[in-house]
Amino acid sequence: MVNHLLIKSFSVRTSLLFLAIGLYTQTNFTASAEDYSNLKVTELNYHPMDIIDGTDTIYHQDDLEFIEFKNIGESSINLTGLMLDSAVYYEFPNDILLGPKQFWVVAHTPSIFFAFYGLEASGNYKGHFSNSSEEVLVHDAIGNKVIDFIYHDHSPWPGSPDGKGNTLVSVDYNPTGDPNNEAYWRKSLELYGSPFRDDDGNVDIKAPDMSDNAVVIYPNPANDYIAISLKGIDETQKMGVKIYTVNGSLVYQSDIFNNEIINLKALNTQHGLYFIQVETDKLIMTSKFIYN
Repeated sequence: MVNHLLIKSFSVRTSLLFLAIGLYTQTNFTASAEDYSNLKVTELNYHPMDIIDGTDTIYHQDDLEFIEFKNIGESSINLTGLMLDSAVYYEFPNDILLGPKQFWVVAHTPSIFFAFYGLEASGNYKGHFSNSSEEVLVHDAIGNKVIDFIYHDHSPWPGSPDGKGNTLVSVDYNPTGDPNNEAYWRKSLELYGSPFRDDDGNVDIKAPDMSDNAVVIYPNPANDYIAISLKGIDETQKMGVKIYTVNGSLVYQSDIFNNEIINLKALNTQHGLYFIQVETDKLIMTSKFIYN
């Protein structure tokens, strides 16, 4: 009888112990759950255009693919356990806090992303985004969807991000709408997009003039390559381009197509301020840029 009571007492204490452990574990899990409601997708370069210097393709379109996320809230977000898991795959690193209004940009080819934009990508995804339509899915470690939308390359969605040099960016700098809705998106104001910052049309020196017949140089300050764009003329039209030092020395002269890339590194020029003159049969325009 005594042995039976001892066994019964031990069984009750054991059950209570496991129950207590279970309750403690459940309470701890709930307390540590992360709020991802302020993590938003703000830019997508799903179909970049080829970067061409003369007859040479400097960067293939796939090389410049990237996706940008932003914390629009006032508190940091722990990215641990998040996965980009659709046509492209990327695991966010552990113990990374994304601060308020900060960006996280994942690129297909970080080395080329750095060479072109002069910025270090936050990560490197595997695979490629479709040039037409694709689901973009981000989920947490247990499979809960954090971001899930499908982009499109046809009307009423913006058409310029489909291989014409612009990227897909959110209309609002701190978006709260549904990225499945085309009204969430617009084309980037800047050719090749604006990773790691709000797409407000501002480059590091000044806002580019987007009116007709304005010369737009991107990126500015430049790294080893710059794109020259003359607003108001067709991309297939050629224009004469001359680049001068501040002392008036001519370092480059050629007839190129609109939006063509110039390889500054091949010119063996010094870093500094330069003036660029663009000429067509109807006008001559002058602008300036910094070569870093």
